Amino acid sequence: MTEPEADAPDPATAKGWCVCGEKVIIADAEAVTLSNGRPGWQGHCPECGAPLFAIRRAPKA
Repeated sequence: MTEPEADAPDPATAKGWCVCGEKVIIADAEAVTLSNGRPGWQGHCPECGAPLFAIRRAPKA
């Protein structure tokens, strides 16, 4: 994974589905860029501590 772009959305609002079955705000979310160029978030679940990853959506035009 490479460095994220400078205009990344606020990581405090990053949400993802956890293995505990809840859609949670990703704790300690970091904006990352995958090797194929897609932006994403990575962090962990605040409830159970499991690692989380979510692909960011493209901004609406």
